[in-house]
Order: sequence, then structure tokens, then C-alpha cells
Amino acid sequence: MSKRVQVASLSLFALALGAQAQAAAEPEKEVVEISVWSRVPKSGQPRGVRDKLQQVDLKSLPNETAELFDAQLGRKAKYTFVPIANLIEAHAPTATNDLALLHFYNGMIVPLPFRNAAVMTDLKPVIAIGNFEPLRKDNEGHLDVRPIHFAGNKVVVAKPTHPAIPEAIARDLNPWRHVDSLVGIEFVNDLAYYNQFQVNPGNQSAAAGFALVKQSCQFCHGARKEGAQFGWDFVEPIPAYSWRRKGTHLLYHIKYPRLEGEATGFMMPALRSISAVDAEYIWYWLKAVANEPMPPYAPKAAPRPKTKR
Repeated sequence: MSKRVQVASLSLFALALGAQAQAAAEPEKEVVEISVWSRVPKSGQPRGVRDKLQQVDLKSLPNETAELFDAQLGRKAKYTFVPIANLIEAHAPTATNDLALLHFYNGMIVPLPFRNAAVMTDLKPVIAIGNFEPLRKDNEGHLDVRPIHFAGNKVVVAKPTHPAIPEAIARDLNPWRHVDSLVGIEFVNDLAYYNQFQVNPGNQSAAAGFALVKQSCQFCHGARKEGAQFGWDFVEPIPAYSWRRKGTHLLYHIKYPRLEGEATGFMMPALRSISAVDAEYIWYWLKAVANEPMPPYAPKAAPRPKTKR
């Protein structure tokens, strides 16, 4: 790569980080009104068209007050809250929708398989309402430069787990720990949502790479403006595979991000369970998603109930 191209790449990368910094800034006002909607199939990318859009004032809803264990704090605290299950029930998502994408102010997206009773029982997710102190995260003894700010609400879950994350990665990654205030709940079909990222399905290396991305990167990063927007986009403005070279360059970024985090003000969790082979698979997916078209969001229609003759 020539010096001129390197300078241009660095400039664009700085712009991407600037957008990231803006997303992680302190909210300007309280987020007590959140959007709730379902995605319209085949409505284009990114993010698609919103159906049954509602603006929900959290303070107007029936609430409860109790002492809850907060996985983000690692301790119990007293909260006034609205159970997320109540919001889901009120919205009445269609039978084909089985995944709630929780959108946060900082650009993170945490998928919640709300029709999985075991997951909902374990997590007991609620939206706490009120004023909350900024939270600093300690990553291996190094505080993030920017604390997490809350503005009117925060999501509280009872366990520091997520069903998409295997135990080996869960030791290093807990998405609930990094979220700020909830701004939206989007209902989608699980298979159709993730199929958008399954580019070039015949490429087994890329498929293995996306499986790893789904287990870790998806909470902060997206591609072509689809998915989370807390971290930089994997394709725009610079394809990540061209920035992070295959091999040890990408591996070190994933396993040892502390120095880079201190320089930019963001501390990506160090995923120590990722191997050199894993990093290579991820690189092949990054290359594929940058060079192949992403499929549209196209859930299959729900099967019609059988009628008696």
C-alpha cells in the first residue's frame, strides 16, 4: 500500500471513529419515549421499513418497584421498571417474528429471542426508569476513557449471559455490560435477519467466520449500515478486511485491543478464546461481505393452519 493510500485510509478510519465517538456521547435528553416496530419484509437495506410503529412513553405504562440483581452492576439495586415482556405482549408481533432487536442510544443492538421461554426466565429483562449515575467499565485494570451515560432508562437483566454467546467467549464478553439507554425495540424473524449476513453461502470459510461474528462482534458492529453501529461498519467507509490484514494483524486486534482502546477512547473486550484459525475465518467473512451483495430481509410466510374437510 502506498503512503498516499495509507494516509487516505487513516483519514477515513478517523472519520469512522469520530462517528463512533458521537454515538457514545452523553445523550442530550432523557430517553423515556422509545420506538417499537416490526420490520417490513423485502423493504430494502439498511434496516428496512418500519411497520406498526409506536412511540411508547415508559412513564405512562404500569410499572413495578423492586430490588433486582443488575448484571451490568454485578449487584442488586432498587428499581422502578417496566418488564420488556409486557411491551412485547402489547405490541403483539406476528407469528413469524421471534427476535426482538434492542436498539441502544450508543448504537449497540442486543438481540433478544423473546419466544424462548428459558431465555426470558433466565434474563428477566426489564426497562428501569429514572436517573442513573454514569458507569465506568474496568477492562483488565484499565478504565475506558468514556463512561456509560444513561438518560432516563436502562435495561436490567438478571444474568450476565446471552444465548448467542458460547461459554468460552462469555468469559470475556457480556454485551449487557456495555449498553446505555434503550431507544427502540424492533421485531424481526431470526433466520431472515441473520440470512442478510450470509453472503456467498458456498464459501465455507466465510460461513464459519460469520458464525464467530454472530457470537461476538454483532452487538457492536454491522455491515453496510445493517446491524449495530457502536463500532465501525465492517464495509463502509473502509472494508475492514483491507484494513485488518489476514493473519496475526487481525488476531492481535481481537485478542489484545487494550493499547488501541486507550488511544481511541474505546475499549473493545479482549476475546482471548479466539484462535489464529478463528481470526482467519472472520477475515474471510469480512472480505466476502465487502465484495458480495447482502441478501434482502425476506422471512418465510407462516404456515397456514390446516382446515378440516
